[in-house]
Amino acid sequence: ICEKMTSAIFGLTVAQPGINPEIARMWIDNGTADTIVRWQRKEVAARYAIAEDVFEGLEFRGHPNAYHIFLTLPAPWRAQEFTDVVRSKGYGIVPADTFSIDRTPAPHAVRISLCDPRNHETLRQALVVIRDLATAGRQSQTHVI
Repeated sequence: ICEKMTSAIFGLTVAQPGINPEIARMWIDNGTADTIVRWQRKEVAARYAIAEDVFEGLEFRGHPNAYHIFLTLPAPWRAQEFTDVVRSKGYGIVPADTFSIDRTPAPHAVRISLCDPRNHETLRQALVVIRDLATAGRQSQTHVI
């Protein structure tokens, strides 16, 4: 068995050149990589602009070149409660404390991905649902356990 594994590892890592590095080299040489990067930057900026529009008047942090934003939740929401309600509506967000690295209390905020929805309209619809839930307050929501 050890000989078979050694042979398989050799075949996957040494004997045959990887195709991905060759594709990357070709894309760099022929300009495809630059085209992809320009498109991606434009797309991310457009998605960030949608978030700015939808969350106008609410506090959030992000950057036009970033794939996520952190939405600070209006009182009386707590991050985990809000996350549970949003997830029950079919949208995935992450409470900010997931990203805490020390014992400092995390803000009552959630991280929202701007790159997951396949198109701008789907992104806008999802962000509007999240905004409306955030501004409605937790009293008007059914409690999710």
